[in-house]
Amino acid sequence: MKKQLLLIFTIAYLILSGSDLFGQAIEMQSPKNAAADTTKVTKDTTSKSTLLKIEPYLALDFFGIDKSYYQSSPSKNKRDTLLYPTGQIDSTMVDVNNYRANLQQFNLGEPGSPTFMGFENASYFSKNSRSTFSSNAIQTFNPSQIGLSPFDNNQDLRLYRAFAPFTKFNYLQGPGKTIAVNALHTQNFGARSNITLDYSSVTSQEQYVGSLQNNTHRNIHVNQLSISKNGKYKQVVYLGWERGNRQENGGLASEADFFIPVDSSKFQIRPLGEYNPRLTTAKSLFSNHNHQLHQQYQVSRRLYITQAVSWEKTTYQFKDSKRDTSFYGKNYFGTALKTNDSNVWQLVNHAIGIKKSTDLIQFHAQHLFQSATYQSNLALFTQNQKSLKYQSAGLRVDGSLGLFRFSSMQFNAAYMYAGYAKNSHQLFGSLPLLRKSYQNDKNGRKYLYINAEVQNETKPATFLQQNFYANHFIYNNKFELTGDKHIAGRINFHNQTDSTAYRNSGIFGVIRSGSWINPILSIDSLPFTQFVSQPYYQVEITFAMRGKHLYFNQTANLKKFNSSLPTIFNMGQPVLRTTTTLEYKMPAFKKAMILTLGTNIQYASKFQNTTYRPDAGSFIVHSNLTNLGNYFELDLYAVAKVQTLDIFLKAEHINEILVIPGFNTRYQYVAGYPIQPYRIRFGLNWKFYN
Repeated sequence: MKKQLLLIFTIAYLILSGSDLFGQAIEMQSPKNAAADTTKVTKDTTSKSTLLKIEPYLALDFFGIDKSYYQSSPSKNKRDTLLYPTGQIDSTMVDVNNYRANLQQFNLGEPGSPTFMGFENASYFSKNSRSTFSSNAIQTFNPSQIGLSPFDNNQDLRLYRAFAPFTKFNYLQGPGKTIAVNALHTQNFGARSNITLDYSSVTSQEQYVGSLQNNTHRNIHVNQLSISKNGKYKQVVYLGWERGNRQENGGLASEADFFIPVDSSKFQIRPLGEYNPRLTTAKSLFSNHNHQLHQQYQVSRRLYITQAVSWEKTTYQFKDSKRDTSFYGKNYFGTALKTNDSNVWQLVNHAIGIKKSTDLIQFHAQHLFQSATYQSNLALFTQNQKSLKYQSAGLRVDGSLGLFRFSSMQFNAAYMYAGYAKNSHQLFGSLPLLRKSYQNDKNGRKYLYINAEVQNETKPATFLQQNFYANHFIYNNKFELTGDKHIAGRINFHNQTDSTAYRNSGIFGVIRSGSWINPILSIDSLPFTQFVSQPYYQVEITFAMRGKHLYFNQTANLKKFNSSLPTIFNMGQPVLRTTTTLEYKMPAFKKAMILTLGTNIQYASKFQNTTYRPDAGSFIVHSNLTNLGNYFELDLYAVAKVQTLDIFLKAEHINEILVIPGFNTRYQYVAGYPIQPYRIRFGLNWKFYN
């Protein structure tokens, strides 16, 4: 390990100290006004001779109202803008070190493993689970999520408009055979077309059980944007493939052998690769195909016809050649010696609608249709029935109402009138209460935004919660609609200055009071149970400050259920989660390099034991154990930036070697799957323009 670290530091030093060989640093410039139309830049940003380097624009408003009607002058550089103003500039710092699961996620201890997102499912009526389209985008819905993807699927579908061909490459390496790669390329073809390719791969090995927890997960996404010559027709084609292979160990056979009480005054180091797993011959395969077509045609000045079609196929296979009765329990099919399960979910979504804009209101009305099937290789649903079929139909409208001088009210409404999701509905409104901007005493400006929000949504249970046919589990549930209703207030305060001490600061917060309607949980065994509605309150707050050298960010999420079920503490979720980040940035090597030193601390309070059943790809709650959480992870990192190259070294979970009084010594968020031990990882992020 010492030799590897010495080699890494030597290579990094040679690269950094020899940075003058690359010539002068590339200027990270942008128009003076970040909100300005970058199409009015006098230099052609597609030219190789210019030093102007601007990040591709994330086209969240690609299907929005055509802004050309509101431009004072036509675009001056049509080659690289797809006829839209942009306003997005390159940031000088890249969070290359922030590759781990975010505050709302827990995995099985190693990168690329199944990720526990909480027992509350995403909105049924929101935009597609793999889309970052704005509220004006064409809407689809997905009730089949099963939580086996380690990637942030809400970020997978990103639509870009590139000023010039742009490539980004990310690489991560660490102990336990951990290698993570992400490569993205986006390029405009003429003024009206863009193609983006995005590839991700994670390979890792759980270090406490050695080769019995190998994990490989890959996905690739290709999407294409195009606009007709007259600008009236817009299209997005999206193709996505994802595949994961795992050697499943079922967690530690005995936590007592692993979590040995140690005197709090002493260091605590646990050897790696010496602990017996529950399973030794189990394997799983997860795959997902997700293909979409979104299109919009402009009929008149402010009237559009929209359509979206998507097809998704999700497969989960589980095999074990040496069946362990003490782990699996009952055996329904085949011999008692082995398991070979395969479950397939398919979804076809279709949405057609109209979009209208006036001086008072903008809205998008759609008719929604969904056809879905569930199939198991164990063909015993009913008599000779090979699959279960679901169909749903409904209506949806979303938009904004410009009754207010400073901003508009946002609204969504939906109702499913037939089929599987019958009587599901959504009512959502966001009302601006205050929009204020004023001069501060440091030659800058202060911004204060306050919003009120109300939501009432019901939805059907996911397909996985309703039906599952496998060797160890058989159930066919008829659950009532579940969902969420709440009222909330949002505040956004931003203070921007020209001070040399600090550049800007801000506070962003949300307060919610609501109820989880008819929650569905798996308690102690996989078959799901539906409970009475559970009221809750939630507070989310972020404070951030960036100065010339110092950056600080503090986030906290507190969510407390007023549960009538004392045996399920806080519905299997931490009450409090926090993340603290502190960075110091400074120039080095005669300003040829920017060096950032930082620390990150993540904390989760105590919560009910959550375990993972690989034979069903599901997380479950232990009703009588609450020894998870009350633990923090401390990371230290250094990031060196040279031109468009970022290199980082990160020491993770350094507090693993300490027993700290008052905090849990069981460092795991999923029972039986300890967090990876203290480790050092190396990574880089490299951007290529033109």
